[in-house]
Amino acid sequence: MESLKKMVNILQDIIDQTKVEKMVPQLTRLPAPENISREKSERLLLNVRGKVMDEKGEGLPGVSILIKGAQQGTTTDISGNFQIEVPDEQSVLVFSFVGYLSKEQQVGNQTDMRVKLEVDSKSLEEVVVVGYGVQKKSDLTGAVTVVDVDQLKKTAASNFGQQLQGKAAGVTVGSQGAPGTPTMIRIRGIGSVNNNGPLYVIDGVSTRNQDLNSINPNDIESIQILKDASSASIYGAQASNGVIIVTTKKGKVGTPKISYDTYFSVTTPASFYDMLDSKDRVDLMWKSKQNAAAIRGTSTIPSHPQFGSGSSPVFPQYIIPQASSGPFTAADWRENNRITQFSDGTNWYKESTQNAPTQSHQLTLSGANESVNYLFGLNYYDQKGIFSHSYYKRYSARINTEFNVSKKIRVGENLTVTFSNNNRFDDQSEGNALSWAYRMVPWVPVYDISGRFAGTKANGSGNGQNPVAILERNKDNRNENLRLFGNIYLEADILSNLKFRTNFGIDHNNSGYYSMKKLDPEFSETQNRNQLSEGMSKNLRYVWSNTLNFSKSIGEAHHFNILVGSEFIRDGVGRSLNGSRYGYLFENNTNTWTLSNGGAKDLTNTCLLLL
Repeated sequence: MESLKKMVNILQDIIDQTKVEKMVPQLTRLPAPENISREKSERLLLNVRGKVMDEKGEGLPGVSILIKGAQQGTTTDISGNFQIEVPDEQSVLVFSFVGYLSKEQQVGNQTDMRVKLEVDSKSLEEVVVVGYGVQKKSDLTGAVTVVDVDQLKKTAASNFGQQLQGKAAGVTVGSQGAPGTPTMIRIRGIGSVNNNGPLYVIDGVSTRNQDLNSINPNDIESIQILKDASSASIYGAQASNGVIIVTTKKGKVGTPKISYDTYFSVTTPASFYDMLDSKDRVDLMWKSKQNAAAIRGTSTIPSHPQFGSGSSPVFPQYIIPQASSGPFTAADWRENNRITQFSDGTNWYKESTQNAPTQSHQLTLSGANESVNYLFGLNYYDQKGIFSHSYYKRYSARINTEFNVSKKIRVGENLTVTFSNNNRFDDQSEGNALSWAYRMVPWVPVYDISGRFAGTKANGSGNGQNPVAILERNKDNRNENLRLFGNIYLEADILSNLKFRTNFGIDHNNSGYYSMKKLDPEFSETQNRNQLSEGMSKNLRYVWSNTLNFSKSIGEAHHFNILVGSEFIRDGVGRSLNGSRYGYLFENNTNTWTLSNGGAKDLTNTCLLLL
């Protein structure tokens, strides 16, 4: 009887399996790993194949296909074919492609899906700013990316370059991370050993200035990125690294509008490296000395000026500067020594960082009527860095107006003034605070027993610098920049199909800095002198362009657009002056920070003239 029951159960399993295979021929059984349950091992995935086509029935390559409500997806191959595994027949696939309407389709029991996408006619009718004019998307032949500015606004940042990160294919964005530091944008990689930054065209004025912080993101209406030679060729050799075209906001017809936008955010330092504490680091150092002796075949006993000698280290209560042997106690303290208590493990990264708030305030007045179009904007931006005392502040004002002198003549201007400052937390050398935060020995605390900064004066502590001291001493350093950027223009309709435009733009920068390198007596390699460095620079670029644009349509199928013009560019009109001096008696009094107050010796001045 028992044997009969077993045979019936086996037959029932075979029947059930046969039914499943007949109902869903595309089901594929996954192998059952040993470390999961039998229930999970029996789970099945549906293997779906298909093809995505355009309105003419031709395969579309590169179509994005996602499982709705999940992160899994794939893309079509060069012929428009695809293959994807979905959980079941109820799964819905989302098909999307640039210039086409997105489409959702349920898998069902289809063994070979056929999906046809419809052209997004509205998208193709949108106007894109290219070259010295505009074109419809449907007429574009070059590689042009139109950035969704509304999506950029969802990222709080000091400039649109940081907001652009990850939102445009073929565009790489990099930043040093500190407040006010430059943002690097590269379009389709690096093509030169020289300047690889793109050309920026803002309201028709071109500039090679890569300082994006002076452009208020709240003023931007649209961004287009010209990637290849065909789309950027009209700008000549200066467009060899691509072109980013920025158009700022204008007033809109209607009653005057006043808007106020603000946001506040806090940046929290991320977890840092898991560093050794003092005991583990000294034990590791001791073990390395023992291993070195064993390899050499010697009987050298490990020793250290602060931790004694022997088979194991002796951890002292105090760390003594300029010591010859140890361990030491409080009885060894002397007034002229920067004695410190032995630290179980100073977390230098934690001691050097802080929660960093950022705030932005934007006030805008705009409007338009038959005679004038206007927009006035004021912005205040204040960003604190996660490293103590680092910051970036920006004050900007914008005015965009256009007046209709007559039915055929228009004049206007786009002008922005930006003033910014920070404390120059942009040192990229090995001696910056971040570098010392993970290289400084852990047994030295932040302060010595008298409340002064502790450091590596103690023998055997290496040549590290106290990063907290570096940040504190550099807090009053200052870097300022004043930028005036804009243009004035005139447009005239000579004929119904012929338009003339003259445009004169300027990009004027005036910057200055001063920084005091203060005394660092706790540092093992101190120079025992302070140094003030100060400098200023100014630069002017102006662009004058004149264009004639003829446009004519014959029926619905033929459109002619002819552009001729000339452009004059003058760049590098400016000067730069830098100087430094040593020996300041009152290094903590910023009112005395002038070159004339330095010592009589070690005077160094440099002057550079830019033509």
